[in-house]
Amino acid sequence: MFETLQGISSSAWILMIILGCVAVVILAAIWAVLYRRGSKRRYVLVDGSNVMYWRDETPDLTPVKAVIDLIRRHGAVPVVWFDANVGYLIWDRYRGDQFLATQLGLPSRQVNVAPKGTPADQPILEAASLLGAQVVTNDKFRDWVGAFPFLRDRDVLVGGRYGAGRVQLRNWPPAQGHEGAKAA
Repeated sequence: MFETLQGISSSAWILMIILGCVAVVILAAIWAVLYRRGSKRRYVLVDGSNVMYWRDETPDLTPVKAVIDLIRRHGAVPVVWFDANVGYLIWDRYRGDQFLATQLGLPSRQVNVAPKGTPADQPILEAASLLGAQVVTNDKFRDWVGAFPFLRDRDVLVGGRYGAGRVQLRNWPPAQGHEGAKAA
């Protein structure tokens, strides 16, 4: 085999080396694109204080859990926000992020309770803007359109309902996100 390689001209060697390098660069570029696409997380925010009323207009985590399951089935990461009074509405006492995360079967970093006296609207919309994420809620956030112009995009807010033991969402499956960070 070595004898065969010795008979190759120097220009052929250079051409083979260049083609080899080009092939490596092309494969690395393809791998990088696929790896980034595969690892890029798509987040969907859940207005827990709104969704928890979707079942008989009574505070209940069942519809919130159903929405979380649906989001996960579509390969997205759910992030849930509640107003501070969520614990009082369901358990007659304050309950924080960790307790609610346990109830919902999520890591605590994916469940947030707004500070006392502050509705969760602004943190939800700030997160949606930064992440380019959709928000599952029946709230229209009309008072917030000036501060968060991306709300005009009809695909950002995903409304829904809970009935017959399952959740149904409008504007679903989710779009690829919005340009919230650029619009805000």
